[in-house]
Amino acid sequence: MFTGKDRFVAGTCDLGFSVLDFWQYAYSELNSDPRDNIAEYLVSKALELTEAYNRKNWTLFDILYPRNQKTIPDGYRIEVKCTGYYQTWRTDGKVSQQRAFSIRKAHDENGVLSRHSDVYVFCLLNGNTREEANPLDVGNWAFYMISTHRINEECGENKSISLQRIKHMSPEFTYAQIKREIDRIVDLECDNVSHS
Repeated sequence: MFTGKDRFVAGTCDLGFSVLDFWQYAYSELNSDPRDNIAEYLVSKALELTEAYNRKNWTLFDILYPRNQKTIPDGYRIEVKCTGYYQTWRTDGKVSQQRAFSIRKAHDENGVLSRHSDVYVFCLLNGNTREEANPLDVGNWAFYMISTHRINEECGENKSISLQRIKHMSPEFTYAQIKREIDRIVDLECDNVSHS
């Protein structure tokens, strides 16, 4: 893993810029592409995780949560989805109130088509302007958590789910409530498995 202090070089010659310079160049607009990574990072920090599971380019889920490994040997698989009202690419100043999240199934290495997580965390960055939609203020985020079992039951083969439907399936949670709610869902799912 690189740190911000690592340097770009040409052989033994320091080129005069660092990984931190690259991060500032590529990712300083946090309301754009990095917003998904910020949402995942916030959920990981709320779960007290210090290392990303999905350092590979593509994985079937975003976070491996090792709590209470009662039914899943390696831990619980969490899929994090993110959206927001403010979009940096909108030049007309309009803000879309229609929000939807992907819940598309994916094929694993054995060709099994499924949702490969145990819990979905849907993250909504509120705010209609750049100032209101500061992604570094956790008070601007709303979190909704739903077990994948419930999504499978209620959404079937659907490839997306609207924010309105999510709000019918889950109350809104704050950053400080993420861990408690995921633990509750995990415990509930464990109980369901043990009684089936």
